Amino acid sequence: MPAPEQAASAPVPTLTAASTPANDLAAQLPGSTRLLYDTQGQTRQQIWRGQAQLMWQHDGSQYQARMSVQATGDGLAAARRSQTSAGRVVAGGLQPERYADKTRSEQAAHFEPDQARVRFSANTPDAAWQTGMQDALSVWLQLASVVAANPSGYPVASQITLPTATTREAGNWVFEVDGVQPLDLPGGMRKTLKLRRLPLGDYDASIQVWLAPEWQYLPVRWRTEWPNGDFLDQQWRATDVP
Repeated sequence: MPAPEQAASAPVPTLTAASTPANDLAAQLPGSTRLLYDTQGQTRQQIWRGQAQLMWQHDGSQYQARMSVQATGDGLAAARRSQTSAGRVVAGGLQPERYADKTRSEQAAHFEPDQARVRFSANTPDAAWQTGMQDALSVWLQLASVVAANPSGYPVASQITLPTATTREAGNWVFEVDGVQPLDLPGGMRKTLKLRRLPLGDYDASIQVWLAPEWQYLPVRWRTEWPNGDFLDQQWRATDVP
């Protein structure tokens, strides 16, 4: 993957620039969907290719999401990675309860709003839980939800901030809108809204994401770029309903 409440509290993303005030935003969840992607990346100057799948399901009260990637490359062993997120559907969108990221072994984050904390399975200190906090998978679905609820409310250079936890730490993920862009993908040409997740520090990755209006702004492409030149690019190939 391009790479982690109180029951009555609603996640409230922060919107900057001239647009609808943040407190007026709502979330409109996409329907249950499976998206398939062609994947290409570079690790330690070696190119690899593979396939990825995003499975997204909810029943109006609970949700589950899973991103799985399989890849092979010259000189590289076959690799698999899976990310899962599960939790509640609340008034403002998603409220994760558990996030896991697995390659050879699994690491997880547990969201405990009653204790105002996020616990990590890795040997790292707890993080403070914030209203509206997402994980590193649910954040993309939450992003789609807030854009779908107000499609005309995101001019170029506006920003959405979503507090997000990985399996090791938490912080604010800031997404900046680049604008509407047609995109030629393995599955065909699609109209998209492009956003960028700004790097969290000097050595952090920059992530570009393209959201498709025809699928309630679910992501049809991610491109993650690291300062050392490594990259990961996932491009939509097909969609179906699970």
